[in-house]
Amino acid sequence: MVKISERLSQLFKSSAEARIAHDFLERKLRSTPSWETEDPTAALGALALAERDPERLGAWCGEWLSDEQIQVLRRALRMAAQHQRVYKRTVMLSPRAHLLVKTLSELEGLNMSDAIERHLERVLGEHHGMMLRTMIDEGSGQVDHDILPAAAGGE
Repeated sequence: MVKISERLSQLFKSSAEARIAHDFLERKLRSTPSWETEDPTAALGALALAERDPERLGAWCGEWLSDEQIQVLRRALRMAAQHQRVYKRTVMLSPRAHLLVKTLSELEGLNMSDAIERHLERVLGEHHGMMLRTMIDEGSGQVDHDILPAAAGGE
């Protein structure tokens, strides 16, 4: 039988995943009462020492988390990975731009990304003679986009 500490040392597949997990755990410990341990201050201190190193963070999880909390962490990592595959860009908006996009998306019952896509694609077509071309690689399912002159769309 494999000891839990040995399994957890391989919980994180990469340093990037360990960074995501570290940030998630820190937020949970600071803000969610159900994630409190017997000594939250000591848990946070030990988490800081584990830094974002995959092996040390796995050891920290084995010491400080219940099996249920580890399952929650695993789900959070899967969701973060799925989110990264789908949404790969971050855009900084001014407060005014954020309010405009948020209001538009709420009025149309869309998420912000869909509202931006719908309206900017229309503006590109109507005012600039451009179109968005979406390509999907059948083997990998990878999606790629191009902006082309509208006349080139039929080529």
